[in-house]
Formats: sequence, structure tokens, C-alpha cells
Amino acid sequence: MRSFIILVFASFLVVSCGTQKKNVSLEVQLNYDNIPHLVGDEIFKGDTAVQFDLFHLYLNNLTLGNTVAEEVLFINAMDSSSLNYTISLPRKVSMLSFGLGLDTVQNSMDPTTFPTSHPLSSANAMYWSWASKYRFIKVDGRVNSMGSIGVDDDFLVWHTGTNSLYRTILFEQEIRPGDHVIIKIDLNLLLSGLSLKDELFTHAGVDTYAIAEKVTETLILAMAVEIQ
Repeated sequence: MRSFIILVFASFLVVSCGTQKKNVSLEVQLNYDNIPHLVGDEIFKGDTAVQFDLFHLYLNNLTLGNTVAEEVLFINAMDSSSLNYTISLPRKVSMLSFGLGLDTVQNSMDPTTFPTSHPLSSANAMYWSWASKYRFIKVDGRVNSMGSIGVDDDFLVWHTGTNSLYRTILFEQEIRPGDHVIIKIDLNLLLSGLSLKDELFTHAGVDTYAIAEKVTETLILAMAVEIQ
């Protein structure tokens, strides 16, 4: 009887470990000075203080190797549940890719048809209108050239969207079952690539489209993948 119990327990361990090794954990992480950043904390570009109050974006068609693992992810940097995922990975791959924003099919969806838990739901307040569709990036914050947030702040509004601002990114990176994959967004690189005087505002309209395009391209360049 004792031998039978030991055998059953050993079998359970083998099955459990095998299941764990067929997944990877995925984390999306804001970083500042190589330290995980919390939205609401003050950071700096030179002497200018910056505080992000909201940091939302869409990632789509997250692909490991040749397999689409997630069709769309809504990233809310203030919600840990939208920053951490478990993804099936039965074998080693050498590539990770995804889109920043939504493809034309996803961008044509009606947000009111999705349950509140769905990334494309209107509950996430990422939909502009039937004409402009979804926001791809929605970042709000404040900046102050005097070095401290609180008095006489300037508002930062980076809202991008429209099909022409959809971008894809590919990382040639070996990923194995059991790995912890971190998609890092380097805020130092993001801020260094944008003027906090002349490029603080965009809704991706005609008058500020160039800023929306620059925000998109700079955010792509600020992304990196780390394996732990």
C-alpha cells in the first residue's frame, strides 16, 4: 500500500512538472534607470520632472516561433493582471514578435459587443469613435521643467491610433518552456527620443499626426526582451 502511495505521488510530481515546463510566463514591465517603474512615481529627463498618470497600450498577435500565442493584449501599467500572463510553449523557439496597436480587422470591431473582461471591450476606454476606431497607445501625465511635479505642470497627452500607425516588432531570441519572458519598456529611451516642450500632445489628428508617429516609433525602439 505504501509503495502504491509513493508511486501515485511520484506520478503526480512528474505530471505537474511536465505541465509547468510546457508554459512560459510573460511579463510586460515599465523600466526607469533599469528598475521596474510604478505609474504615478516621479521620474526625470534632465532637470524636467515627469509623472505618468496613465499608461495603456495594445499588443496584438503575440507570436512565439510560428505560433500566435495571444491575439490581443490590453496593457494597463497600473493593473498587474494585465501585465502578467501564462502562455503555452511546448518546445523551444528562436523568435518572439508582436504588433503595437491593432490590425485592421481588430480595429474594425465594435467594443460594445465584447464582455467587460475582453481586451477590446469598451470598459477599457480605449475606443475613440466609429471614425477613428481604437486608441493604440494612451499615455497621460504631467511634466514640470522646474524639477518637481505639483505646481504649474504641463500636461502630457500621447494618444495614438488609426491603421496607419500600427507597427510590428520582432526579436530574435531563444525562448524555452519554463522561461520567464519580460517585455521591457525603457522609459529613459522613450523620454530621450521625444521633446517635452514641443511633443507633449497628440490625438493622432492631422495637426499632430507627426507627433503620434514619433511617439509610436520611439516606443518601439524603447522595447526590449529579457529572459530569466
